[in-house]
Amino acid sequence: MGEYITPHTRIPRSIEAGKIQQLKNQQSQVQQQELANQMNKKDIKKQQQVNESEETANKRVQDEQEDKGHKRHTKDNASDDKGQESDEKEKKREKGNYIDVKA
Repeated sequence: MGEYITPHTRIPRSIEAGKIQQLKNQQSQVQQQELANQMNKKDIKKQQQVNESEETANKRVQDEQEDKGHKRHTKDNASDDKGQESDEKEKKREKGNYIDVKA
């Protein structure tokens, strides 16, 4: 017939069940750790993208400012050249407009 239940037969099964439960707990902990690592990697990647976009935006702003400064400098030079030319033309006009008469 059937076996009698003795304390010796219950102990090996409880040890086996304890090992299975421990493996399940470890597996869930490993999965949680992997998920946390993946989230950290994603956060780091996003932060790097933000930093790169800020750097490129800053460089773009600096380049635009340099271009504007260069354009202003060339405009100033051009206006100076025009100003000098107009001064010279005015001086030439003045030479012929006045007559000195000594009496």
